[in-house]
Amino acid sequence: MSFLRLASVVSARGCLILSVALSACGKTNNVVAIGYTVSEFPMSGKRPWSCLPEAHTDATGAGNINWVVGTPLTVFVAATFEKVCGEGFGGEDCPDAGLVFGAFDATTWTEADGPQPGTSLGPNARYLESVGAGIGGLTVSAQGRIFPPLRVHAVAPAALQFQRVDGAVTSATLTPITALTLAAGESAEVVPYLVDESGTHLCGFPAQTATATGAVVTVQVPENMEGRANAPVQVTAGATSGSVQFTVGSVVGVLPVEVAPQGG
Repeated sequence: MSFLRLASVVSARGCLILSVALSACGKTNNVVAIGYTVSEFPMSGKRPWSCLPEAHTDATGAGNINWVVGTPLTVFVAATFEKVCGEGFGGEDCPDAGLVFGAFDATTWTEADGPQPGTSLGPNARYLESVGAGIGGLTVSAQGRIFPPLRVHAVAPAALQFQRVDGAVTSATLTPITALTLAAGESAEVVPYLVDESGTHLCGFPAQTATATGAVVTVQVPENMEGRANAPVQVTAGATSGSVQFTVGSVVGVLPVEVAPQGG
């Protein structure tokens, strides 16, 4: 066998071995793009008080929203490969995307596996939380290659305002109020919502505290089990007029709760 023919055979055999072991010789399937699916946390969209008309949005949609400082978000990251693969595509498994995550700017948005230490949303999902005003988000590399990050913007709130919720959850009417008038013992759902200096509504569900005087506030309503801002809480009037003070960070809002005269 000539040297050239032997070299050709060795090369072909080597290519075959490498293609099986390392997906070489033109059979690679590299990551060519990264996609982001962003959801509000801990609630989904499709609610009148939500900024997402659907349960989630993409990177562009999330980047166009003014999120309030303190907002938590969840992000699912999907890798696109140069060749179709995975379940339903001929049975060929996709290679490991080798995803590596980080915070784009940890002074504005932090990044974690899950909402609490030791928790995880899954290998391809991350939990973001705004800790300061400005642009932050999520950085992603795949198979050692860096892809464009997810960029989201947070705005510091200037004030709390209030809306009364009337009707079914998915089609409720939100009416701006400066005070809540109820009969003694009557309840209503109210959304304490955050605005910027121009009065524009800021999105997301940051943590808040509520302190009631002469009334009762219940945060364990089905749509807002954690009692967060920008989502409904239940307020029940007492025997006499009172108020509820809501606090989000350094922003405080007070909602007077007036008791209507009996028979009025």
